[in-house]
Amino acid sequence: VIIIPNAIPFTSTIEFQNKLKFTKRVIMVGRVSSEKGYDRLIPIAEKLKYRFPDWTIDIYGDGPDLPKLKESLEEKGLMGYVICHGQVKDIQNQYPKGDILIMTSYTEALPMVIIEANYYGIPVVAYENEGTLSLVNNGKDGYIIKDDDVTSFVFHLQNLIEDYQAYKSMSNFAHMNALNYSIDPVR
Repeated sequence: VIIIPNAIPFTSTIEFQNKLKFTKRVIMVGRVSSEKGYDRLIPIAEKLKYRFPDWTIDIYGDGPDLPKLKESLEEKGLMGYVICHGQVKDIQNQYPKGDILIMTSYTEALPMVIIEANYYGIPVVAYENEGTLSLVNNGKDGYIIKDDDVTSFVFHLQNLIEDYQAYKSMSNFAHMNALNYSIDPVR
């Protein structure tokens, strides 16, 4: 049996470059459905908003749980801090506008969103599951967080936001790792 991983699905005219400063945007990309764990975003967003009110969490995606997510965000006073953009056709142009990718999924196989974000040098903070464990090099290009450990999740986000040198190091490692999923190495 030979396993051939997916390759980065787009070629971008936007090249990776070290950011000189943060855009102050945490991003989430993907289908808004129950297995993606968007319900676990709420307590993370509450704590992050308290610590970093000038940042936002931008969600790119659509799905059956989007109305329920928006309702929860409204109830908790998080609308505006968490921005739901819906599905976008040019996701490759949105990644460079983000600083950190978060993933709250309960389960994943091979989450392409991690590879895509890493291509643009975006570190990942994600809950532990089979897919995140296969792609995130804990402490090198992101952090893997034990299931439902909101305190640790926010702590590691805070570290990335407050330690720009560590962020840049992870950003570089993320980009280099993503190149392993370019078309040529995958062939």
